[in-house]
Amino acid sequence: MAQVFSALGVFAGLWTGLTVSHWLDAAWRGSQPFLVFLVLRWIVAGLAGMAIATLFQWCGDRLGRLVQAGPVGWLDRGGGLSIGVFFGLVTIAMAMMVSLLVREPRALSQSVAAARTAEPMMATAAEACSLSSSYLPGGRWWTEKFRKAHRRTLTAGVEHRVKS
Repeated sequence: MAQVFSALGVFAGLWTGLTVSHWLDAAWRGSQPFLVFLVLRWIVAGLAGMAIATLFQWCGDRLGRLVQAGPVGWLDRGGGLSIGVFFGLVTIAMAMMVSLLVREPRALSQSVAAARTAEPMMATAAEACSLSSSYLPGGRWWTEKFRKAHRRTLTAGVEHRVKS
């Protein structure tokens, strides 16, 4: 239960921080000195996002303790395993994407691109990001990065077949 609230807190905190940042940008447009207000905008937006994330974390921790003490504690552990697997896959997909898109060392991106799991993982991640891009912050950017990494795996597959 705590993991669910932590994940929701991350997304809610990002969304809140971006919303506050855009609101402050509109409210403080033309304020001088520009650099000071830019730094203040990001500080306020970051603090707002962290406050929301911390609130979700606290609520999840309290609710998690109640669930663990109750008769459905075993269900919470099973759900935690599922969420852990999901976050592990997201982490692996992001690490693979970064490895595919870095220019140096070239051997790293080539070996990741040649991996059997790279192409389906990048295709799935790009599709998941495109489905969620309308309501997740930065979804369009992530979609484009995963599509670029997917194209890299496809070209690596062609190069590998040509060399064989």
